[in-house]
Amino acid sequence: MTRAKSTALVAVFGFAGISGMFAAGVVLAPRPAVAATATVDVSVDAECIRGCMTDLRACMSDARQAFVDCSIQDGCVELAAQARVACASDRTASVCVEARADYADCIRPCRAELRADVKACQNEALTCLHDTCALTDLPEQCSRVRVSASAAQ
Repeated sequence: MTRAKSTALVAVFGFAGISGMFAAGVVLAPRPAVAATATVDVSVDAECIRGCMTDLRACMSDARQAFVDCSIQDGCVELAAQARVACASDRTASVCVEARADYADCIRPCRAELRADVKACQNEALTCLHDTCALTDLPEQCSRVRVSASAAQ
């Protein structure tokens, strides 16, 4: 994995979330993987996990596209360009500070929507891993993202 790709994953999932997703992704071998522990053998369905991770990537892509669409529709792209021009010579000038504040106010709802969409994608992925792939002992790092009520049964 490239450094840029791993940095992007950390930015999206955070360190704890990416650890759990990485743990699930490690088992993406073409045949069922078997992990031996001191007391129990755990068998997982790699194809099922691959399907959940593919769905997660598609969901995240949709979330990113919704963020871009939101920022374009709300005019945030133009405000960002205006802020860059206003701040080119002096980042402490009042015109720069005002332009950056206008951009921040514009992009805030789009970022909130992106965060909600990412959380929903994570929940869907964990629910898929739990319900469909029968991974009931997900890593503790995944506790930041809740598995849906149907998975708790």
